[in-house]
Amino acid sequence: MSRRTFYVELLTPSNPTSEQRYTQSLIPTFSSLLPLSAQLTAFNTFVRPVSFKTPRDTEWKYLLVAEFPSRSSLDGWFAEPKVQQWCKDRAACAARLWAVVGTGVGNSFDVKGTFDVAPFRPATPPGIFMLNLLHFKSHNPGSYVTYAETLTSQFLPRINGGVMFFFLIQKLVDVIGFAENPYEGFDAVGLVGYPKFSSFVGMVKSEAYLKVQPLRDEAIVDGAVLATRPVVMMAKI
Repeated sequence: MSRRTFYVELLTPSNPTSEQRYTQSLIPTFSSLLPLSAQLTAFNTFVRPVSFKTPRDTEWKYLLVAEFPSRSSLDGWFAEPKVQQWCKDRAACAARLWAVVGTGVGNSFDVKGTFDVAPFRPATPPGIFMLNLLHFKSHNPGSYVTYAETLTSQFLPRINGGVMFFFLIQKLVDVIGFAENPYEGFDAVGLVGYPKFSSFVGMVKSEAYLKVQPLRDEAIVDGAVLATRPVVMMAKI
């Protein structure tokens, strides 16, 4: 299974005018600048982020996910003058901004290349996506591997859910004017699709899930989950 490189960006606009520019101009421009081999999906958040252990006063409005065939293709694209200008324009619209790059297996689950699961093939398109931000103890997934395998093989198939991607963070993207990193030391990013928000809530409250949840809790120092909905799907083939 080929490995892909992902650019993930969280942004909160500074005001309604900036939000309109971001959604109506900058996101379409971002898509038009992408190489033919890349794919962009944009989401908006609809539930305040839930932190696992450390409370944070961090709210996000939009999530961008761009998928590239390789790290070199992403790095080369980012170096282009038009893309650099887009980054400056986007930063000017933001009150808060965080972005990372990493390589993993799209539509499956892969931690350090040690295991995979079947690609995500839902019978119907997911209605919501949960963004998972994870900080592992000693930067080692440990028992999270077993938790992830159980989640993807037993729980998600029952509710027509699945992992869209998972990757270890390789690089924090330098964002001009935004030195603060609300997720300092975090190791991994994952996106999981569910038919609806109640499907996710029902799963995490079930007796069966509560029995495997300690595997996740034992492996992480901290984490956060953001509930999102896709607002525009853009693909270049």
